Amino acid sequence: MATYTASNAKSITTVADQVDTITLSGAGKTLRIIGRSGSTHTFFTTAPLGQTPATPTVSGDNCYVTEHTGTIDYPWNGSGAVIKLINAGITTLTFMLI
Repeated sequence: MATYTASNAKSITTVADQVDTITLSGAGKTLRIIGRSGSTHTFFTTAPLGQTPATPTVSGDNCYVTEHTGTIDYPWNGSGAVIKLINAGITTLTFMLI
């Protein structure tokens, strides 16, 4: 399990079947995820800054999913975000609060 922190944007490369945590402390009304390379989907959960999201599983219930290439925007509450994610393979992603 890896833990990452950044203000508004963090790029990572996933490790297969490992749950990682990203904490973004900045502000934004949109959580943008950009899949930059890879061949598998990433499943993730979110919570406001200071809270702990549920632990995601690959293809699990109550998880959001993002493409391995492409951009997806999710509405956000304006404050920081905590994201837990898992992938069945290796994918490079960028998470941003904008």
